[in-house]
This record gives sequence, C-alpha cells and structure tokens, in this order.
Amino acid sequence: MTRRTSTRSRIKEVTAEFYVLRGHDGFSFGDIAAAIGPMRANIHHHFGNKRQLMEELIADFAANAEARIKRFWTTPDIRFFDRLDMQLDE
Repeated sequence: MTRRTSTRSRIKEVTAEFYVLRGHDGFSFGDIAAAIGPMRANIHHHFGNKRQLMEELIADFAANAEARIKRFWTTPDIRFFDRLDMQLDE
C-alpha cells in the first residue's frame, strides 16, 4: 500500500467518524487535519473539496450496504435471526 493510499484511507476513516457523530456541517477540513496530522492542503490534494470527499464517502457507504445485502440477505435457506447475527458480527 502506498503512502498516498494510506493517507487517503485515513482521511476517509476520520471523515466517516466526524460525519456520523457531527453531521455534514459539524466538521471541516481543518478538523480532519487536526485529527490525523496532515496539512489541510494535503486533504485538498486528495479530494479537492468537502463535496467531493463526501460524495466518495457516501458512495463507499452505499457500496458497503449493497455488499452486505447481497452477502447476508439474498442467500436462500437462512433464518432471519441468523442473517441478522451474521451481519452484526461482521
């Protein structure tokens, strides 16, 4: 994994935490930079602006949800509570 990929992933992890805890308007690039260390310019380099970062983050959320639905909810012959347990364990 390259340094760039690692930094990009860390930015998205922290952004996801802030988004869940504070909502879209509850954080800035400055908050992200303070949490992970790189300068704000580095975040802009990876994502351009907050809208682009959030678009990518929401696309990741949607892809994760779709993968979970396919993995746990479309397989035949599994009881509901077993499906639920499998998803919660992941």
